[in-house]
Amino acid sequence: MNLSTMFRIILSTLLVSSLLWGQNYRWPIRASQSLSATFSEYRSGHLHAGVDIKTWGEMEVPCLAISDGYIERIVIGYNGYGKGLWLRLADGNVAVYGHLEQFNSAIESLIRSEQLQRDQYSLRLKFAPYEYPVKAGEVIAYSGTSGTEHPHLHFEIRDTLRHVHNPQLFYPGIKDTKAPILDEILLLPVGLDSQINGSRFPVILDMQTEHKTVSTTGPFQVAINTHDRANGTYNKYNIYSARVLVNDSLVFARKFDHIALRLTDDVDKVYPGIRGKRGWRFMSMFNDDLKEPAPFANAFKTGLISPAGLSHLQVVVTDQGGNLVTKSLIFHETAPASWAVKGEADKYIITRKFSDNGYENIQFYTGNNSYIPITETLYRLNSTTWVLGEKDVSSGVRALGSAGTKIKWIIPPSDQLIPNLTHSWRSQGQGMILKIESSDPYVFPLAYSLTGSNKQMSGELIQTTPTSVESDVIPLDMAALADSIQFLSGSLQVFSFPLNPMRLLPAGEIQTFTLEMIGAELSVKNMGTSELYLQIDTAVSEYNNQSVVGFNVNFTETQENQFSGRLSFSQYLQDSTLAIFCPGKKNVWERQISPDSSDQFEIDVLESGAFFLLRDDSPPTITALKPYDYVRRGDRLVFNIIDNTGRITYPRSGIRATIDGSLFFPDYNPLRNELSFHIPARLGSGQHIFEFSIGDESGNIQEFKHTFTVTS
Repeated sequence: MNLSTMFRIILSTLLVSSLLWGQNYRWPIRASQSLSATFSEYRSGHLHAGVDIKTWGEMEVPCLAISDGYIERIVIGYNGYGKGLWLRLADGNVAVYGHLEQFNSAIESLIRSEQLQRDQYSLRLKFAPYEYPVKAGEVIAYSGTSGTEHPHLHFEIRDTLRHVHNPQLFYPGIKDTKAPILDEILLLPVGLDSQINGSRFPVILDMQTEHKTVSTTGPFQVAINTHDRANGTYNKYNIYSARVLVNDSLVFARKFDHIALRLTDDVDKVYPGIRGKRGWRFMSMFNDDLKEPAPFANAFKTGLISPAGLSHLQVVVTDQGGNLVTKSLIFHETAPASWAVKGEADKYIITRKFSDNGYENIQFYTGNNSYIPITETLYRLNSTTWVLGEKDVSSGVRALGSAGTKIKWIIPPSDQLIPNLTHSWRSQGQGMILKIESSDPYVFPLAYSLTGSNKQMSGELIQTTPTSVESDVIPLDMAALADSIQFLSGSLQVFSFPLNPMRLLPAGEIQTFTLEMIGAELSVKNMGTSELYLQIDTAVSEYNNQSVVGFNVNFTETQENQFSGRLSFSQYLQDSTLAIFCPGKKNVWERQISPDSSDQFEIDVLESGAFFLLRDDSPPTITALKPYDYVRRGDRLVFNIIDNTGRITYPRSGIRATIDGSLFFPDYNPLRNELSFHIPARLGSGQHIFEFSIGDESGNIQEFKHTFTVTS
């Protein structure tokens, strides 16, 4: 680390200390100190830069200035902060209030004027210190749902160096006597030969149950699935700090105190993507990028663990209130090794092969736990061979190693019924690992053989759970073209299982694939310098409460190859109500071609995905949340807007509406599918007409009119 980086770290630490010393900010809203989310939790594409304060479902709760200062900036938009306010404090810090429903009356009047003058809904306005000064405790806005789904106040504190700080550090009075919960620990093998409990896949350990020794081969990294609780609420929160220690030496640590605003987009460096069984992303306790410190972490620690012999691992998690939880694991280092089984007449010859000099004390038992005598042991430099004496092994043969390692099935029981099986692949280096899962507990044979497209290879299987088994690393071409796997006991095939082979597309070649049942044709080209493997199949989904069939494309891609395709639905060219869609998140369909395109039934395909030709000739439906026949000035009217594709379109300038022919810009929340506005104070008593129109991605337009009466 260079001197400039060290200086920035020291300066940042001193700044944090000065910020916290003597601060006495007011609570930012007339609501209890209950939070629905805390600092630096995972959000899609970014880290949560503040806290979310509960309003318990209430709208328009008064938001207060936490200190003397002035309103420096406001933003208005459909997404992000929705309606946000930046309050410059007397000490130079900035408090940010997000997801507001309204501002104070003076700013609301300015907003309406600016929107009409600029002819757009979205605004970004900056103010001088003398324009909107405020005193501590003054009402500056009202909470709402703009830019979000549920009523709450999003609140941040930033310093003069554009760092966002954990707001809980400024409010130590928030009651929290509950310790954090460490749900799971994720162990990630690093390198082609690394294994955890014999598995090359990441291994998740449920820390609510007891774990004894964990077997490790090669280096690994740790991630944790953890959360905090607080008094008076059932929400799950982020923790404040976490440490990983091996044999009492610190390996990695995080403390969620503050971060540069520009680094809040580095969400994958904190939450790399794997989810635990409780739905939260694992938090990485390592740093793969040594050129730049990991967010909230010590710049000198990588988190890479290479245990030798028996090692003690501790994970210590604390919350803002100083409550902590500690979980421990014991690691036993094992040398990389494989098994070989050979049957001869009335005896079995079992060999343990080590990649380097190795030795392991092994005892053998039947599946009924009867000891099997060893008649001969042969020790070699890189292997040990045991010859088992006469014994009925119809119940199987198991091996028990030293240092508490798990029991290994060498020969499965002969009377097992073959269960239902499924398979999946996972990339590992330049190859793939095959995982087979059974519907019921099953003892898999020790070895396998893959066949496909005049190719064949054999390897060892690793049983990782009572219902799953994994292969060793399989070369990419063999994995892509394999059409079946044979499970072997010695040289005998126990049973076989079909796989779904991919299609080979050599470098520079073009191929065409058709699915006649949906009238689809895909022309693809491998524009790279290495082989490409494709899987073309049908995809099934639901649209308008009916099952629909589409075209599914899946391919492997390396740095040396490049996929380029053109998909067309040629037999539907006369029907203008059809278009190509892809399924998106939250039951949303994403239209791939604009309604005015001349290539409505063709699309370039540059990545794996599913593509459907769907008919969309229905405009959005609009319904009032309440009757709204009689209203008063200041009332909020809300209208739900639903489309069969889940996508509403609107001009870049925003949705326009009129009351009695006078233009204004209502609020719209795409997350809640709601359009809303407040009855203006200037509106006279009597009957009025509210009108607007809105469309979907296919160009279907819905005109809407609502008549209401303002009572005096």
